[in-house]
Amino acid sequence: MHRPPAIVAVAVATAAPLAAAETEARAPRTHKVEAPGVVLHVADSGDGTPVLVLSGGPGFAGSHMRVVAGAIDDDHRVILPDQRGTGESAIADLEAGEWSIARSVADLELIREALDIDTWSVVGHSWGAILASAYAAEHPGRLDKLALVGPAGLSSEFWPTYNENIMEALGQDGIAELQKIPPPTEQTLEAFGEFMREVNQAMAPAMLADDTLTDQLAAEMSEDHFEPRVGMLMQGALQSFDLRESVGAFEGEVLVIRGDQDPIGPEVAGEVTGSFRSARLETIEDCGHFPFVEKPETLNRLLAAFLAD
Repeated sequence: MHRPPAIVAVAVATAAPLAAAETEARAPRTHKVEAPGVVLHVADSGDGTPVLVLSGGPGFAGSHMRVVAGAIDDDHRVILPDQRGTGESAIADLEAGEWSIARSVADLELIREALDIDTWSVVGHSWGAILASAYAAEHPGRLDKLALVGPAGLSSEFWPTYNENIMEALGQDGIAELQKIPPPTEQTLEAFGEFMREVNQAMAPAMLADDTLTDQLAAEMSEDHFEPRVGMLMQGALQSFDLRESVGAFEGEVLVIRGDQDPIGPEVAGEVTGSFRSARLETIEDCGHFPFVEKPETLNRLLAAFLAD
């Protein structure tokens, strides 16, 4: 079974632990939202204008965007969901579920309705940027602003260039390490999921500009934080989508942020920016696919300014 590499998205907490009183004061509220085939776990912190923050993968829990969430919840109400099948939104039988972009968009709308939010802004990373864009196309009237961090394109046409850039960034030594990963001995989703976990960990150097962060990034792809089977189940949808025309329905402000060494490539970011009616592109220097890992202060400054009322 051949599958392209999953789009990975992860955030690493870098702030010092909060004092006990401050931790208690800022402890997120939690919600359980009923959706078809899953109960969605949603963290809700801060006050002010609501901002939905979407992790990537597909397969990462919402906690992987905690650096971004923590940077903006002083001024905003931050909604941080575990997308279906991830984190505390686990599904016992993943193969029995519905895996599509449309289903994921519908999950977000259920969350908005359950939390009684009229409109919100959305921040999405990688796959989360695809999902945020799809939501903007389907529910443009429910969205105030849209921030896309390391967007993985508005159509499945991004895959070939992304894969080529990954291989080039890995180089011969990195490719040799990938080839050492033994293929699954069982033809099961669980076995292929563990195989893809190791593949994503081995690809970590190609996703970063600073290779000293490789081990830190790879360690975040643990069983506690990453469910690679979700990414595998979403691959069908990710091989055949095109949002380039439909996102024109959203007339609000859009900010596209990319690292200058992101393997997804500058052409993709340019196309994403040009597909919206009102969008601008910010490029972070010496940064790969994970600005919240490599350049969190720069990313948080850009987001705070963009989301300000």
